[in-house]
Amino acid sequence: MSEYLLKIGSELRSFPFIRYSRYQIKDIDKLILSHLNLSDMGKLRDRFEGQSFYDKKSRIILAYLGVCKHLDITPLNINELDLNLFVPYITYNNIRFKIIISDFGEFPIIEKHAPEPFIFVIARSNLEFSIVGYCTEKELKNSKNFKPFSTDKVIYKAIDNLISI
Repeated sequence: MSEYLLKIGSELRSFPFIRYSRYQIKDIDKLILSHLNLSDMGKLRDRFEGQSFYDKKSRIILAYLGVCKHLDITPLNINELDLNLFVPYITYNNIRFKIIISDFGEFPIIEKHAPEPFIFVIARSNLEFSIVGYCTEKELKNSKNFKPFSTDKVIYKAIDNLISI
């Protein structure tokens, strides 16, 4: 965590910040409940995997919507998303970026083979996000920016090199 704070801690307040209210995410709640064939959030919370699925998918969707709003890009209709297949991508400056979300204090984890340019978003909570910046193809080619994570993933450690948006 100390390395993380050294790299971006002092700049955290300068990143674009998105906050949602519980009321604003009611469509996402309905989409996830429908996907899991559940009638209400109480039934979802009774299932551990249901709550985990909800937390993961809602964060992905909210980060995607926040980036789209910040960049003034029209997002996909969330009511038409297939939650099993949805991977958040946007096109910015004629470049396709994947949106990578991680908790505060965690570096982004990306594909080891054929990594894609990405926009890094910090989930400060389930309803609050900060957009750190984006990584270019050039930065992805520098092997010094990575630390092994698993057989097919790496940790991108050069978050202080991300370009602000």
